[in-house]
Amino acid sequence: MKEKILILNGSHSEISIIKAAKNLNYHVITTGSAKSAPGNLLSDEYIEIDYTDIMKLTTLCKQKGIRNIIPNANDFAIKTFIELKKNLDLTYFDSIENLEIIHNKDHFKKLCCQLNIPVPQCFQRDNISYPCIIKPNDNCGGRGITLVREPSQLEHAIETAKSNSADKNIIIEDFIESSLYSFSSFLKERKVVAYFDDQEYTNINPYSVTLSRHPSNLNIKILNSLLSSIEKIADYLSLENGVFHLQFMLKGSTPIILEATRRMSGDLYARPVEIAKKLNWSEMYINGILNKKFELQKPIDTKKNIGRICLLAKENGVLIDIEIQEELRSIIVEEYQALQKGDVISNFKTQRIAVLILDFNLNSKHKFSKIESYYKVKIDKV
Repeated sequence: MKEKILILNGSHSEISIIKAAKNLNYHVITTGSAKSAPGNLLSDEYIEIDYTDIMKLTTLCKQKGIRNIIPNANDFAIKTFIELKKNLDLTYFDSIENLEIIHNKDHFKKLCCQLNIPVPQCFQRDNISYPCIIKPNDNCGGRGITLVREPSQLEHAIETAKSNSADKNIIIEDFIESSLYSFSSFLKERKVVAYFDDQEYTNINPYSVTLSRHPSNLNIKILNSLLSSIEKIADYLSLENGVFHLQFMLKGSTPIILEATRRMSGDLYARPVEIAKKLNWSEMYINGILNKKFELQKPIDTKKNIGRICLLAKENGVLIDIEIQEELRSIIVEEYQALQKGDVISNFKTQRIAVLILDFNLNSKHKFSKIESYYKVKIDKV
């Protein structure tokens, strides 16, 4: 009988994790509120429980004897994972204290300051410098973030952040005008043994990444600085194995760390890593969480100019169709549908319709700066 593994959601973002778990010969169970979500359709067993419902998930795990639990690609899943570790007395992966430090933006910034790792300056409400960024302390994907340029915008921005926060806590920090980057690494015995860097871009929602490209334009000095920061954190917190993902901006040549996570990044982030580095990043992620011994592959730099784009609508309504021009169609290597024709789009700024994995070398005629204009989502307004 196959060993059971619970992946806390089954959206498009978990597809690579679900496939990897199957390749590792687990009986894959997914949860979530959408039975027809693409990841749930791939799993061996789907159970309709919201992945934030701690009590129901605890009962499920006890009834089915599930001990292997994998957080999905969302910060709220880490909160669930922490509570399940407590309720089920799970001893693998990071300590509860360390997970809470890393995934609480305020606590993580304090840790970075203690270790002399640059982060944005934070402000108290009575001592704010403008422009500033106001965001929830415990959310991801650009939800609840507002750029505030003058005091008259402050209260609305605070309410927006609080309404997108489970604990109603917010962060007010310095606005940095710079390109956005991600740096995903894999730790083994507190050392980085593989990493992937990409430059990230936004479109409809200025705080939600919809386009990425690897390799980035980071030089070796910046890359070494990031590696040093990650290993410094891993050593201080005794983080042995697993994914450690950073999002950051640059001030000159200095990386300013915005946030970190020990979960998989969303929107099929693993696929460009796996293609560019010839690594099974999703299997590594699972083994890292569960503290399983495995033979680590040596990363191979394929020199591929790889990336991904999330297709979004420009308004709410019913999805009718997606038109993709040849300039974009010719560089697609993989395509993942998040929504189907007839599905309702209720929040066009965050709802993904599809994720495309791109190889920019396949067609030199495309213009990267125009990638977002190479598709059109047809919507029937309701």
